Amino acid sequence: MTHNIQYELMAPDFVKERNSRFREAYKYLLITIDRIQGFLEDEYLRGRIESDMAKKEGVKSTILQCSTPFCIISLGCDEMGRYNLVYSLDYRIQEMIGNEMASGLIRRIYQFTPGDMEPFVLIGSLYHDCIESYDQVNLEMQTEKLHIFHLKEKNN
Repeated sequence: MTHNIQYELMAPDFVKERNSRFREAYKYLLITIDRIQGFLEDEYLRGRIESDMAKKEGVKSTILQCSTPFCIISLGCDEMGRYNLVYSLDYRIQEMIGNEMASGLIRRIYQFTPGDMEPFVLIGSLYHDCIESYDQVNLEMQTEKLHIFHLKEKNN
């Protein structure tokens, strides 16, 4: 099975340029999540797992994924070589990180993906159980080398 990222090689230049902006947006979203986590009291909520999903057997479209107990953000690629960003929020996100930070995260997702990128920003779920998904990826870390765990120190 070929990963969709291979199709980017044949994509037009304007798609490659937009894909580059998606990689930057994904990077900035990881920084945003990191900053949010620095304000959280609960150590569990300050954990983050970054996964190189292009290396995972059987995965065709997801390239990178960031999993936390309150959100999951993925960078993907379709069969035309076009990148996309998919986000899912835990249904308890406001209790976990507060309304202000939850709203700020959603605003940043769209701030970093304006204009021609916006149609490729997809909602996975606004009512996901991110804790269950995060715990599952945490288990997979024991046998798969494509995951990296980060624990954000609390801001003083």
